[in-house]
Amino acid sequence: MKRASTLILLVVLLWPAVVRADVVVTRDGRTLEGVIVEESPDRVVLEMESASGKVRTPIARKDIVSIQRRATAREEYEPRRSALRVEDFRGHLDLARWCAENYLKTEAATHLLHIVRDKAKPVEATEARLQLVKLGYREFPREGWLTEDEFWMPKGFQRWKGAWVTREFAAAEEQSLRVGDELEKMRKRIAGRADTVGGKSAEYDKLAAEWQRWKEKVDVLEKKIEAGLDDAMVLVERTNCRTVKREDVFGMGLDLKGHWYRADGTFLVAQTASDASIWDQFRKIQKDLRATDKERQPIIVRMNQLLAKMDKLAAAAKKRQAGSENLEQEEARLEQELAEAQARRQTAKAAMDARLGPDGLPRPTDPEGEGGAQEGKEPGGK
Repeated sequence: MKRASTLILLVVLLWPAVVRADVVVTRDGRTLEGVIVEESPDRVVLEMESASGKVRTPIARKDIVSIQRRATAREEYEPRRSALRVEDFRGHLDLARWCAENYLKTEAATHLLHIVRDKAKPVEATEARLQLVKLGYREFPREGWLTEDEFWMPKGFQRWKGAWVTREFAAAEEQSLRVGDELEKMRKRIAGRADTVGGKSAEYDKLAAEWQRWKEKVDVLEKKIEAGLDDAMVLVERTNCRTVKREDVFGMGLDLKGHWYRADGTFLVAQTASDASIWDQFRKIQKDLRATDKERQPIIVRMNQLLAKMDKLAAAAKKRQAGSENLEQEEARLEQELAEAQARRQTAKAAMDARLGPDGLPRPTDPEGEGGAQEGKEPGGK
């Protein structure tokens, strides 16, 4: 009992400086308790305690009905504690419950530990144990009542995905997961190249197919033009104009005097009366040739546009092809790193399992766990 009294006294001596609590009543009916840490003509900032820690809340002056000042829960705790006798286990239990309701977890645990360690009545001891469990404490076989953090962390363990594992295992597991994620992303990048054929993408094939369709149409038009030129030259052979060539047909013209000229204005021959009907037929052929050529020209423009796009895609494909070897080398490096990380994980797992007994706790002979059990150790290291 003397030791329990000493422990409670230590808690009191280690309290922080006394701080007043402010109570702010707002126009919407709320009563907020905390400490005003900032004030201005327009607002106040109230720092309040919660289960997750301290929270600062700004409140506009226009929304405040009144501000009152009263003792904090920690200030109220002092006279309550002073009035208790060491052997008043029921009083310690009630005060512990009050402390828990006012977020004084360390003080609550101090009173509960006093009850379970100083052989209180079974009913009070049982209730104290239940309250300690609610506060996150657990009774360990050798160490007694400690929080999970107080028990595991001095032994070199840390919480990892809801379980307590050695720091070495957690580090190896984290590295294994990180490298595995990088490797998966790398494989997806490599798989993204599966739509390429011969180094060119599916988009390239689509453009090439369109270009081929236009090419077939142009071939038909050009055959038609060649046939028209043949007919035109047959007619020319029947005239006295022997200097006309195939390339002259499209640009030949007839002036008002009946003189035929090339496109560059070079004189060919003057039309004779006997040539008139022949030249009429020639002009009809020439008109058809020009219409066919007019139909061909935009197709050729489109084909050239497609070729330009295809060249650009081919250049990009070539560049990707050059980078493929680098990606494959990076994939091989990551695979090797993952294998090494998994091997370290297995080693760390075996070492961790060797340290744990059938109950899942460190074995009594665990060299790293020696000294982890500190008889009489109070919550928070006090």
